[in-house]
Amino acid sequence: MFERTLKDLANRHFEVIWRYENMTNSIMVRLEKRFDHQWYKLERRIGFEDLKTSNMPLFEFCMVQILKGMAQEIDRMTADAP
Repeated sequence: MFERTLKDLANRHFEVIWRYENMTNSIMVRLEKRFDHQWYKLERRIGFEDLKTSNMPLFEFCMVQILKGMAQEIDRMTADAP
């Protein structure tokens, strides 16, 4: 499910970048898309307490929902672009 979402985002010209931050014990997720010669970016800090799961399938489900929500937000920003 997670791989399929990443492939779908790549096909829609999104770039997904994430990294683990040891100091905050969180994952930084950045989603970028170039549209009409301009970059649109969103960055979110996701704490493991936000995911509320130790079960891998639920972790993947939460990450997919977060990525899809971020992609929708960027799509709205590009639709409202002048």
